[in-house]
Amino acid sequence: MINDLPRYTLILFIFFCSALFLSQIRAADTSWYPSKYGADDRIGALNNLSPETVVKAAQLITTGTVYSLAIETNEESRDKHGRFYQVKSYPMTPSEIGPNKFTANESLVITHDGLGTSIDGFAHPGMSRRYYNGATETEVLSANLTGVSRYGMETIPPIVSRGVLIDLAGYYKVDTLSAGTEFNAKEIDAAANAQGISIEKGDVVIFHTGWLARLWNDKEKYLTSQPGLGVDGARYLIEKGVAMVGIDARTIEARPATYKEIAPVHQELITKHGVHIIEHMDTRALDKDKVSEFLFVLGIPKLRGAVQGIINPIAIR
Repeated sequence: MINDLPRYTLILFIFFCSALFLSQIRAADTSWYPSKYGADDRIGALNNLSPETVVKAAQLITTGTVYSLAIETNEESRDKHGRFYQVKSYPMTPSEIGPNKFTANESLVITHDGLGTSIDGFAHPGMSRRYYNGATETEVLSANLTGVSRYGMETIPPIVSRGVLIDLAGYYKVDTLSAGTEFNAKEIDAAANAQGISIEKGDVVIFHTGWLARLWNDKEKYLTSQPGLGVDGARYLIEKGVAMVGIDARTIEARPATYKEIAPVHQELITKHGVHIIEHMDTRALDKDKVSEFLFVLGIPKLRGAVQGIINPIAIR
């Protein structure tokens, strides 16, 4: 045992140095908060919206054509996290009421808030148990776990702005980008230029990769692989001052990934910079009609304490 002391001392020394090194890394990570919008900010990049951006975006309406950018949420909705959907409908009135024989039905819906076309709130992804603007897990989660006490869906304001569809599939001249394809600033900028548009402050930027359009009926492939946005591309959009980012796939990152980090684009956009992400967007009709810019409208159900929200984004051209 005595002869082993030098070895144990060396192990303890290495452990101490490693712990010190890791603590320094964690300390450096605090540089992403407080937010540039202020230490008390709760809406992040939505601060880039204004009455002026609404008026300007409304001028994009030329035909009055309305598009739903949502897929149907049902028992077959694709997901990998065990999320489910269940609805029970039943007569609200046990019998006919009044001289006009009034009857009505009601439904009970049980579902996870991130199923189908959904928006990721600021309480969803985090870093070292901190969330947007450095909020701690204790500040975000309610003590009895009955919903988040900060960044719930009820806190997200209505969103009306210019929507921009970046046709990555068209840029690559394919129907669907290959699984694992990662696009960044260079590809985003080139695709936008090819469409004759530019990304502006307050825009809702949506990526059409063709993944949902072509792979929706192949559940396993749709859920386990996809093209996606890279960290460099996320930083490019943040510098542009975009309000939100959406994609026609299950998540925002490419799969298989070329890095070991878990959901780094989520962290870059939402956690560090307060840019909401919309997933499972149905871009098929916009792509078919070659629509690149439009009025984007989104009202989010004010479900108090919900981390994500099932939504129906609307595009009007």
